[in-house]
Amino acid sequence: MLGSGVAIARVNVFNYLGFVLGAPLIGLVADATSLRWAFALLVPVLLVVLFLAPAFKVTSYARG
Repeated sequence: MLGSGVAIARVNVFNYLGFVLGAPLIGLVADATSLRWAFALLVPVLLVVLFLAPAFKVTSYARG
């Protein structure tokens, strides 16, 4: 179960970065254009998250 700790750490890093960088990025884009474009910016971010999701898969190693 060592791999599960690594997966949790990766998810925590992404959550932290999303919290720290997400709100200011949305605010800057909303000020420059409109709130609609600011939230549309999240669509490519969602696609990147879906692309990276398999990296969080926990692999179990057989002992032997």
